[in-house]
Amino acid sequence: MLRLFEGIDYTDFNKPIAEIILDKKSGYFYWNNNYQPIPDEKLEALLLEVATRKKQEEKDFKIAIKEANQGF
Repeated sequence: MLRLFEGIDYTDFNKPIAEIILDKKSGYFYWNNNYQPIPDEKLEALLLEVATRKKQEEKDFKIAIKEANQGF
C-alpha cells in the first residue's frame, strides 16, 4: 500500500491491474498478456518519487525531534 503524498499523480492506479477475456465459444477465460495498465518507466518514476518524499519526510522528522529535544 502506498502512502499518498500531496502533488503526486496517482490516477494510473485507478486502472484495472489485469484484463481477462471470455472466449464465448469455449466458455473459458483467458488473460490478456499484452495488457499493461502502467508503463514500467512511469511506475518506476512514481515509486522513486514516493521513496524520495518518504526519505525527506523522515529526515525532516528527525530534525524536528532533535530541535524539540534541544528545547528541554
